[in-house]
Amino acid sequence: MSDIPSQFDDAVGKFEAFLLDQDHTGKILWVFADDLTSRQTDTWIRWPVTQYNLRKVQQIYDSLKSGSGLRLHARCRVAEFICCTISGPKPDDALTGRFVSGLTLVVATPLREAEPVRSQSQWKRLLARNGLPSTSGTNAFVHPDT
Repeated sequence: MSDIPSQFDDAVGKFEAFLLDQDHTGKILWVFADDLTSRQTDTWIRWPVTQYNLRKVQQIYDSLKSGSGLRLHARCRVAEFICCTISGPKPDDALTGRFVSGLTLVVATPLREAEPVRSQSQWKRLLARNGLPSTSGTNAFVHPDT
């Protein structure tokens, strides 16, 4: 388990170092579940991702950093970006042991290339067919210190 840094930028620095240790290079792009959809081994991302995601992620970080846990998760790649999410524990995580306290760093394995979707109508069709991606049951490598 790793303590949660008080500053968002420090946590991102740890996350970038973790990703580099796993041979993943690129700029972090913060996304949310509703920015992604997938089916079997294919992943799509609504493109472009809103510029406000970084600010939202920083606000979420600030609200969760003093809580029981926080997860930074690399979900996919698109172009030169690594698409990442932030999350805190769900109410039943303590009972199931799915979430540990502190800062947890996670990367999907494999870290798949997502196809950008620029058309709103195409995005709606993909969502209607695929739904939002599951955040459970995904293969992932978790930092050994967590």
